[in-house]
Amino acid sequence: MTNLRDYLFSALSPSNLIWLGNQLTEYGNKQETKNLKPYTMDEIYGMLNDAQRQLESGETLTDDEVWKKYENEL
Repeated sequence: MTNLRDYLFSALSPSNLIWLGNQLTEYGNKQETKNLKPYTMDEIYGMLNDAQRQLESGETLTDDEVWKKYENEL
């Protein structure tokens, strides 16, 4: 996240950063949190097992690959 923040600071003007901050704040305030429930331990272990499987099978991207993808999209 730090890299994304630094990239946005270098790429956007101060007024665009303020606009983005306002948009993110509005979006966050619109999200409903009443129906959220905590994860069960089984769900957490399942997510960890999925992540481990993805790592072992090579289904993941390196940090550099992710940044190149984002830069190409922008």
